[in-house]
Amino acid sequence: MLFRSARRKAEQALSLREEATGLAIRSAFFDLAASLTAWNLERERRELARQTLDLVEDKYRRGALPIIDLLDAQTEYVSSQSTEVSSFYAAVSDLVRMERSIGFIRYAAEPEEAEVIIGDLIAYLESHPGTAP
Repeated sequence: MLFRSARRKAEQALSLREEATGLAIRSAFFDLAASLTAWNLERERRELARQTLDLVEDKYRRGALPIIDLLDAQTEYVSSQSTEVSSFYAAVSDLVRMERSIGFIRYAAEPEEAEVIIGDLIAYLESHPGTAP
């Protein structure tokens, strides 16, 4: 009788642990999906800021805009670069968290390697629309 009770408790504890692990994996995956989306948006924002800066520089050279507009465009571009870098490292951090939750950690030696891994995940998420949050 004592053995059955202990076995039932152990089975319940194992079941709860499996559910908690599954929840942690899903949570980490959806956090990664969100951070990848943020990173893509920040890359687009940086590109738009660069294009705007190019236009403003051209107009400033021709004397059509005051220097304050040029400074504003430069500030926006630098800010967008900083935010893009920040969102990239947030995505890498979420990638490591997801790998840790599934028990597989791959140490990315170079930022380019991490970008390839994240690119592969983006491709997966885009090809499986039901998996994204």
